[in-house]
Amino acid sequence: MNRIIGTMTVAAIWVTGTANSSPPPPGWEKTSAKPMTYNDPRTSITLYVESDGRHVAAIDAHGKLLWVRNPINESARSYSSTDPMPVIVGFRRQGPFTADAIKYFRRFGLKAEDPIVEITFSSSVYGLLDEETGDFVNSGAD
Repeated sequence: MNRIIGTMTVAAIWVTGTANSSPPPPGWEKTSAKPMTYNDPRTSITLYVESDGRHVAAIDAHGKLLWVRNPINESARSYSSTDPMPVIVGFRRQGPFTADAIKYFRRFGLKAEDPIVEITFSSSVYGLLDEETGDFVNSGAD
């Protein structure tokens, strides 16, 4: 009981702190890793997020493993220091693309006709993932 009251006190102090206060205590708002799948009907490729929430595997319609990658580690852009272990929280199909988006993709070796999905992380980082190659382009953070 004392531990619960102590934890609630720390949380209350953090919540009532000023805008210049430090980030929340470790684990305060950490998203739990969980396995998930996303099947794209355009390609019949299934993206499987492993139980660590960080690795993605692509499996074709015949069950062949195409690749396994860790997009956040392969990204050149850093992620939020308040979530040192970001995990994948979702996928969203992308396209059709504007002319500006197509120019942006070309800078990173992607083509508009590539099967691309948006991948989002618990740290508010998001980017584009090529389903066929596993190449990831970090597009930004909210």
